[in-house]
Amino acid sequence: MPEFLINGPLKYRQINEQILMKNIILLKKDLQMRINSINGFHPYLSKLWDLKKLKQIYEDYLSKDFYLNRDILRLDYALYNLEAINYWFNLIDN
Repeated sequence: MPEFLINGPLKYRQINEQILMKNIILLKKDLQMRINSINGFHPYLSKLWDLKKLKQIYEDYLSKDFYLNRDILRLDYALYNLEAINYWFNLIDN
């Protein structure tokens, strides 16, 4: 076990805010690029979800000046799951 954990077993760890913000900004840019691919999703997904409305919700949230980092992570996770379902439908179709 690292020495700093033995000497100071506090659960709080200082976070480098610059690195965190840099990663959130990169994730936000990645989300903006991935949102554009929603238009190319499998047609069956459009029957299950209103993809245009979903895309609009993403774009509206990401265009805000203030947003919560945890919400960006949730949006990323939700889009990842939607992309996985899209991939699955494409595998079934081909």
